Amino acid sequence: MWMIWRHVFAVVAVVLSALPAMAQVQQYGWQTLQSTTGTGSGTELDINGYNSVSIDVEMTSTGTVTLKIKGDGSYRDLTCTSAGDTSAALVTSVTSSTQLVCSTFGLSKIQTPITANGGTITVKARVSNTMARRGSVGGGGGGSGDVTDVWGCTTGNCNALTGAAGDSFDAGSADSSKPATRSTSLPGTCIEGQLHQDTDSGGSETYVCTASNTWSKLAATSEIGAGVTDGDKGDITVSGSGATWTVDAAAKAHALLDPIHTDTVAGAPVVGDLLIADSGNLWSSLGGPTSASERCFYSTGTGTAANPPYWGPCSEVKSVTGTTYTILASDNRKLLAFSNASSTAVTLSQATTAGFGNSLYFFAKAVGAGTATITPTTSTINGAASLALAPNEGAIIWSNGTNHEALKISASSASEAVGLRTSTFVIEEEFCSGLNSNGNIGNHGLYMASGTFQNVNPTTGHPCIINIASGAVSGNLGRLFFGANDSPTAVMGDVQHMRFLIRPQSVDANTSIRCGFIVTTATTLEGSDGVYMSYLNSASDNWRAVTRVTSLTATNSSVAAGIDTWVQFDIVRNGSNWDFSLNQGAPFATPATSTGPSATTAGKVGCVIETAAAAAKSVDYDYYGWAPLNPLSARHP
Repeated sequence: MWMIWRHVFAVVAVVLSALPAMAQVQQYGWQTLQSTTGTGSGTELDINGYNSVSIDVEMTSTGTVTLKIKGDGSYRDLTCTSAGDTSAALVTSVTSSTQLVCSTFGLSKIQTPITANGGTITVKARVSNTMARRGSVGGGGGGSGDVTDVWGCTTGNCNALTGAAGDSFDAGSADSSKPATRSTSLPGTCIEGQLHQDTDSGGSETYVCTASNTWSKLAATSEIGAGVTDGDKGDITVSGSGATWTVDAAAKAHALLDPIHTDTVAGAPVVGDLLIADSGNLWSSLGGPTSASERCFYSTGTGTAANPPYWGPCSEVKSVTGTTYTILASDNRKLLAFSNASSTAVTLSQATTAGFGNSLYFFAKAVGAGTATITPTTSTINGAASLALAPNEGAIIWSNGTNHEALKISASSASEAVGLRTSTFVIEEEFCSGLNSNGNIGNHGLYMASGTFQNVNPTTGHPCIINIASGAVSGNLGRLFFGANDSPTAVMGDVQHMRFLIRPQSVDANTSIRCGFIVTTATTLEGSDGVYMSYLNSASDNWRAVTRVTSLTATNSSVAAGIDTWVQFDIVRNGSNWDFSLNQGAPFATPATSTGPSATTAGKVGCVIETAAAAAKSVDYDYYGWAPLNPLSARHP
């Protein structure tokens, strides 16, 4: 019996193998992949050998179902289309109940993981297949439909649904009912949204069907923006209303600022006013300039009622006549002219104070006979506690936010701060000309009453140097004065300012150096009556300020005299006092003028070096400067 059935099966197999291969559509029932209130990957569905799968998703609330597929490797995104979606948009996940259709040709498994679930989600799937003839997969044949339904086909297998090698398609022969067409003339009819490329006259123009049977030409790239000029509707401006784009007055109304700030000021600002933010989200009105000179707006840095910004002149000279003054934030950018005949004490706020930060700078000058001393509160100025401005001296002063800085301009010259000594001194000597003989030394023919004279090689910053030496006998002098034949040059009352720049070549117990106003040149080492800077080793190793008439008044400085060391002396009349300073520093001594010679006492302006041993002593000179109290140009009978 078994042998009989064995022969039957063999016959059936032969018959089946002899039948032509045919396409057979196979479908299977729905398989549940997910039915849960939670999340997870769910059940895998074997789709090996099937071309497509239908998926049904049901959600009672919210959730996310992701579509996954794999071949021989790992899972990747599966793209499907929603049933009934005419746009044929592709999705890889869904967040609501829907039906999907997916192509799965050549792949093995699908899965529908749930990554979020707000209720119950049920996912079911059903596979189907069109069995192709063996060996036809990937070829150009098979299937129903005709390529020529959409595109013109002239070569190859035009009855296949997919193109293969040898097939040729022409987009220009597309049916006019389709979205895009191409010809040498516009079709007579069209449906909205259709595109057409007109190839007439060798050019290429594109049209869109904007309404039924209505073509509108799209502008070429070269034409975009053509004809747009100032005032055209292509301009981007503020538009009020109407067909013309204009700046509407309503667009500038004060009320439109309300969304930006809270305005509690009654009424609207007037023309020229500024709105200044105050504390508590309030706005204060700052009036405009009140005069033609008030063209600059100054901010104090705080904008508070106590320290408001203000309008002021772009430059202003402020005269200060008293003996005390406190600098204001409103003095920013002003020139302060201190004109009192006595000293003026000037107070400058700390550099961290509001209004005195790094936006502050001002100018100051002592234009009177008194010294103006500027003293910051807590902060320093040029690293010192104060800055003294002698008569005719000025400074530019500014804040760095922590301390104050100053560029001091000496009485001699605005350029002295950079090392030049060209000055406003009525008489000054640079020793750059003249002869080695009495009355012919230097530009002014200075007189060497005793001693020896020689030129010295210049150094950087010190051109035209001469050396004066004493004799080699105790009591010998080396003297160099303005004037002729060792005669008096001026009376004490006419001396305003004296300056000397010297370099000692002898500093010891047997050397005496004196520079200033000297009445006589007696060999007493300490000198005679006068007002002068002095070095005398038996008294001090440092330079001293000396005033003398009958008795001596002397004040030691903190600067020691040194061999081959340049030092600058300044002796300035300051009202009823003399101000002595070294190397452009602040005065270290201010003796009363009454401690020196009377106003009518005659004397000489210059320097003396004296030896108290059997050895010559010498000093180098670079500069003499002398400013009379009444300039020569101002004198009259």
